[in-house]
Amino acid sequence: MRVVVVGSGPGGFNAAMCASRLGAEVVLVEKDHLGGVCLNKGCIPTKALLRSAEILSLLRRADDFGLISENPRYDLKKMVERKNRLVERLRFGMESLLKTHHVHIVGGRARLLSPDLLYVDTSNGGPETIETDRIILATGSDDLIPPFVDSEREAVLTTFRALDVEQLPSSLVIVGGGVVGVEFASLFNALGSDVTLVEMLPQILPLEDAELSAALRERLEARGIRVVVGAKVEGVEYEPRGVSTRLSEGKVVSAEKILIAMGRRPTVADLGFEEGGGLMQNGAIVVDEGMRTSIPNVYAVGDVVGRAMLAHVAMAEGLVAGKNALDGDERMTYELIPNCVYSFPELASVGLTKEKAEELGFKVKVGSFPLAANGRAHTLGKTEGFIQLLMDAIDDRILGCQIIGYNATELIHEATLAIKLKATAGDLMETIHAHPTLSEGFVEAARSIYGEGIYTA
Repeated sequence: MRVVVVGSGPGGFNAAMCASRLGAEVVLVEKDHLGGVCLNKGCIPTKALLRSAEILSLLRRADDFGLISENPRYDLKKMVERKNRLVERLRFGMESLLKTHHVHIVGGRARLLSPDLLYVDTSNGGPETIETDRIILATGSDDLIPPFVDSEREAVLTTFRALDVEQLPSSLVIVGGGVVGVEFASLFNALGSDVTLVEMLPQILPLEDAELSAALRERLEARGIRVVVGAKVEGVEYEPRGVSTRLSEGKVVSAEKILIAMGRRPTVADLGFEEGGGLMQNGAIVVDEGMRTSIPNVYAVGDVVGRAMLAHVAMAEGLVAGKNALDGDERMTYELIPNCVYSFPELASVGLTKEKAEELGFKVKVGSFPLAANGRAHTLGKTEGFIQLLMDAIDDRILGCQIIGYNATELIHEATLAIKLKATAGDLMETIHAHPTLSEGFVEAARSIYGEGIYTA
């Protein structure tokens, strides 16, 4: 059986590898670089730059650790070069894995002609058609640029362009207070830009718990980031020395650059899916729990289906589609997805918020542990933040978890597994954790639910 996968981001890559392992002849079509947005212009590049900024911040605190580091500074060109080397290395690793598993890679832009035929405008050999038994669409998403913004202007940064800036802007307005906007705010602030973060909704990170969002906002503002919420951008004016952003209620914010981080939209243009009778909704491809589209033998995964636009969700969807393309019966669920923000400090959450749990009828108990009471946090010099657990008061099951603090994006998976396994707060209390570790905070947060905390008053 032949399977053609269109797009090599996390979803497409996993789908291709899965189908190949199950015995299919797999063709992977990619119009740009292997790895899609995640590897080349998203997840990996941003985290590489954030790591450089984090080290710079530590060097500036060297005296706190008994070290001498006089006048630490950064070289933006070298930071970007390091980022590019990491991307190239990982891209090479992907290509090697695909070739090892006999996945045939075709460079070019694909278009559906029928459920078993694709037209590909190849990058090095002209057009060709590919016959297939199954098609998996993983074309990803593009930056959402509002019509009042001229993205060709030098003063305008897209999230892609911001990864390759040659000179740090002295001041920056970031439009969009979601995950991407918050991460870029942390990055440019740490390097020395005067940053204003604008969000049209009442809180940054609108999908997160309100208290968690407020706690992160407080810490961002303590670092010097101005946060403006409940303000809609009504226009942008370009000036010789920068840009003025007009907000609702007449407020104007001026800066050298403006960064647009207003979200993403599925990439479906010229794909031929809708023209072929495929069902779409709100600009995204409609799929069932098995990632099947309305067109027989055609599947879709990742950002193009518009559900949870996260790389790890796309990976899971890719495995479901890869197995089902080979006559499997897998189903995708979205009930337990960890959300991670690589800001300074990091934020992570999983499961239910207190508001959502109560809305669903749960009687909730909450336990929290401040990292300022954790020994390992002190040795690391990273004491800000907390671990919070939500428990069902009836059967003690863990319902949700919210974390702000160092390595929150790594710590969240203990709570994710606990919720998946229906573990109780008592289970966490009785599980011996190594000392000193940040993860001991889960034990203390669980103890605090019962009023048995040892390291807090």
